[in-house]
Amino acid sequence: MPNAFRFFPNLRLGAVAEAEVADDGRLVARFEVDIASDRAGEDTSVPIDARFRGPGDVIGINPDEIARFEPPLGVTDFEPDYFPFVEFRAPDLPWRFALGDGDHDRPAPWLVLIALRDDEFQALGRGTAPCLRVQVHDAAASLPPLADRWAFAHVQLNSPQDEAAATQALRDDPDQAFARLLCPRKLAPLTRYSLFVVPAFETGRRAGLGLDPAPDDAGPAALAWDTGQGGPVTLPFYASSSFRTDEGLNLEALLEQLRSLDDTEADRLAEAEPFRLDHPGYFRRAFPKAGETDAEKALMPTGHRAGPSDAPEAMQAAMAAVLNQVIDGETGPTREEEALLARHLTGEDTAEDDADEDPLVAFPPYGFGYLDAPRLRTDVARWVEMVNLDPRFRVAAQLGAACIRDHQEELMQAAWRQYPEIVETNRLLHRLETAAVLVARTNARRFAKLPPDVGLVLAEPFTPYARRQDGMAAGAGIGFEAGTSVGGFLAESGAPPAYASRDLRRVGARVQTCNPAGAGLALRAPAIPGARDATAAGTVRKCSRLREVERHIAGRDRRIALDRLGQGGALRQTQETRLPARRSIAVRVTTFETAPLRDVLVQRLDALPGLKAAFRVTGRSQAEAEAGGILYRAPRLPVPLVEYMIAREPSALMAGVRDMPDNTVAFFEENRAFIEALMLGANHEMNGELRWRGFPTDMRGTPLTRFWNRGLPDHQAAHDDIGPITDWQKLLGQQSSPVNPNGNANLVVLIKGAVVRKLDEPILRIDISDEDGVWTPKPKRAPTLPSFSGKLSPTLAYYGFDIGLDFLTDPSRIDRAFFVIMEPAGRLRFGLDVGSLSVRRMRVLDRQGAGPGGLTAETRNPGRLEDWDELGFADLHRGPSDYIVSDQTLRKPAGSDLDLWGLERNSATIARSYWQKPVAAVVPFKGVFDGR
Repeated sequence: MPNAFRFFPNLRLGAVAEAEVADDGRLVARFEVDIASDRAGEDTSVPIDARFRGPGDVIGINPDEIARFEPPLGVTDFEPDYFPFVEFRAPDLPWRFALGDGDHDRPAPWLVLIALRDDEFQALGRGTAPCLRVQVHDAAASLPPLADRWAFAHVQLNSPQDEAAATQALRDDPDQAFARLLCPRKLAPLTRYSLFVVPAFETGRRAGLGLDPAPDDAGPAALAWDTGQGGPVTLPFYASSSFRTDEGLNLEALLEQLRSLDDTEADRLAEAEPFRLDHPGYFRRAFPKAGETDAEKALMPTGHRAGPSDAPEAMQAAMAAVLNQVIDGETGPTREEEALLARHLTGEDTAEDDADEDPLVAFPPYGFGYLDAPRLRTDVARWVEMVNLDPRFRVAAQLGAACIRDHQEELMQAAWRQYPEIVETNRLLHRLETAAVLVARTNARRFAKLPPDVGLVLAEPFTPYARRQDGMAAGAGIGFEAGTSVGGFLAESGAPPAYASRDLRRVGARVQTCNPAGAGLALRAPAIPGARDATAAGTVRKCSRLREVERHIAGRDRRIALDRLGQGGALRQTQETRLPARRSIAVRVTTFETAPLRDVLVQRLDALPGLKAAFRVTGRSQAEAEAGGILYRAPRLPVPLVEYMIAREPSALMAGVRDMPDNTVAFFEENRAFIEALMLGANHEMNGELRWRGFPTDMRGTPLTRFWNRGLPDHQAAHDDIGPITDWQKLLGQQSSPVNPNGNANLVVLIKGAVVRKLDEPILRIDISDEDGVWTPKPKRAPTLPSFSGKLSPTLAYYGFDIGLDFLTDPSRIDRAFFVIMEPAGRLRFGLDVGSLSVRRMRVLDRQGAGPGGLTAETRNPGRLEDWDELGFADLHRGPSDYIVSDQTLRKPAGSDLDLWGLERNSATIARSYWQKPVAAVVPFKGVFDGR
């Protein structure tokens, strides 16, 4: 982090850097322009003045130039030990209209950021002035000394380069930097402040108020106020913000207050909520001996596992009878179930004769559509019985269904956005299915009835791609191995490619037409593919035209050979000239049958539409691909249901989560059984809603797969909390999921306190150090970061880790496991008195000396300043208005190589001394789980 950015004291661009201040308060840059003439001795130079606008010409700032205020508008808990600031996108803006009233190395900006309490000013509105106005009651008591404003502004460049390279980069491309105005005032706790960006020069003040320019005796560089004289002053402002400070505890102090829950507090926090079972609402007759059971929650104490159901057997049997009647629909219940229903619904021993005349209105059987034989039984243990017959998990499933009903419109909108893709896929599959029928009929009627050798000729372009598949009977008897193409088999058999070529047949047809009947030369006929009797000789008679062509070719070859042997046409008559004999190449051809090859081609042609479907449509199961036809698909709706659940029933996360003590850290586990039951009920309700609205689904899909908010893209199914419900085989709480194949419960950490509001999005992790009892900042094992998180209130948040409790409590790791809370490193802040460097980087909170469950912290050692990071308000002087006085020097600390407050100090070095490094807290796991 120290090398990730650099501060520069100022930045002035272009000719403004060389400009001077004229009598009228404007900046003037003087140039000499040389004028050359053709005549000797007439060259001359002419002085030219370039006049720039000054602070008296500014009546406003484009709001787009302001990048941000710190703290943001409306913050109510800003630490009074930190400094407010404003950042500008243009890195030269604070010095663009500055007049030369400062040192060369300390150019004073023309803007100042001030912070005023509500009792220090009065808002005047705009009136006839170009800018909004405020009246400060006393400049000496509320405003900074303008002589020190050179220390309030600096430039930041985010670059890992060294100082020389960063300086050159700033000159080459200034737009990659930005400017910042600090307000180094000691703020009071629990106080409302307003920030104003105001002009520093009198000409700018009067221009913003719509007044005449400053009088001549004031001078062009006169300042907007004089803290030495005091009194009221009216100021225009270009931008503003407001905030409120907290009770005076900075982030470091808040981290020091964190402690873990003791056993009593943890038990009270996770105390179960009982509900009675003796008067279920559906049944008329009560179950007086049913008693009560404890409600399941999404988070439970570490080591919690749901036990057997507390519902009596009679109650479960009655529930199963009702649910089976709903499931069976047309068939109705058995006699025993009918009698049982009558006894609990009407109090009579026999059912009414017309009981089945009216439709049964009963509670829903959750998840029955995912079963092959949907029927509930009380003598077996399955997840479907747990979620339907155990009241604890029926409540969870009902809560999931209620969450879907609350948000059905937005969920259906997301589903309809995926509808065109499903429809287009089914339209493509329908066309391919039609093509498959047409291809099969064409093959059966046309191609399959052709002679085998003709089929090979017609299918020549397809032979390299037609491969024999495993289990295919065609080609098995001729040595045609699975995976080999027809073209490859022909090549391996020695048959020239021309044997299966239409070009050869065309040539053969032309030669055959010019063979009249008659005696001729006896030639061996070429072997036809597939013919085992390929040795028979045939007679081919040549026509006169063909014999003439052969004689012409033979004579031409003879003359060419004689020309190569003779000299100038003179031949040796005594020597017989013999032409070299033509070389012949013997090719061994293995005999084979073409009918099996033709059958392979037929089968592969039949399979082409299916292969195209497999290529164009992904995501089909093997059964769907084999069955063919259109697809029934549920949309993918990766909505984190925990947010819906908390909005409807916050206590469903944990019974006493709202009563968690302030400034505490608690460790719990997710309740996988509760989460799976809730997700089942949500998917059951969503499938019913999809069917009701005509979405193409068979109600067996799992559109909702995420419970926790992991902040991941929708398409990343590898991070889903549950897998397809059709694959569930185990009891509730034991199903494997893409993000957790072993089905183990994840560790969840709850933090309550002002530190949650301060950090907003802190960096949390679990470290396994290299040494027992000692936390190391960079352990060999990579830290475990939270995979999901959420907020229940501005001061209460939870963070989940994809790691099991058994992993941390293993005897080989419990002494080396630490929970780390870190302030985000990218949030640059400025202030004083936040503790030493060792405290910020290695804040070790332990249980020693703080009572049961308490945590204490290392504190700053009083005495001499040992490092610039220990710089506090007590080390610097402040004026009457509590602004830091920059005209002072400090001795360089012995433990630092930087001279930030020496004689060569500037706004960049002072800003570096104000910069606060991120704070970290480390909580050891040892002792946290003791006694639980």
